[in-house]
Amino acid sequence: MKKLFLFSLLVTAMILTACGNKSTQSEEQMQESNYYEDDFDYGCWEESYVDLGLPSGTLWSEENEDCGLISYEEAMSLYGNNLPTKKQWDELTEKCTLSWEECGMLATGPNGNSIILPVTGFCTCDGYIDMNTYSYGYYWSSTPNGAGYAWGLAFGANGGDMYGNPICGGQAIRLVH
Repeated sequence: MKKLFLFSLLVTAMILTACGNKSTQSEEQMQESNYYEDDFDYGCWEESYVDLGLPSGTLWSEENEDCGLISYEEAMSLYGNNLPTKKQWDELTEKCTLSWEECGMLATGPNGNSIILPVTGFCTCDGYIDMNTYSYGYYWSSTPNGAGYAWGLAFGANGGDMYGNPICGGQAIRLVH
């Protein structure tokens, strides 16, 4: 079930946790924001979703999954239809205002609500983990991109783009609803 969060203290704590002590919304904005809690447990924790006011109505998870950098197969097995599609990532990057914060990319939707996509690093198919501390974020989509590849979002301080990534590599997970 979806429940509307109006607990500004809880929302403030979540935003502060996502990026140090930098709050991106005023207390009044947070009280008016459409934060939703979903009753599903996808193996990591219960999710809170943010309505960014996107035309598709997609709700974006407030935080990354705390499952580390996982392969495409693992991501699809654990989260399936709750992984964003390439089209949903495209909508987020095209319809939101994106700005670089010290810990990642801030995406502010047409309605003023926002999420932070933290820098994450990635894991290569041979197991090399490149954390790219304070440099880049890498996120899976659910959309395949040819044999052995899937679309993913990569971003840094100079912007981001969708790209084909080998499905054996590891990337971060941000869910949608």
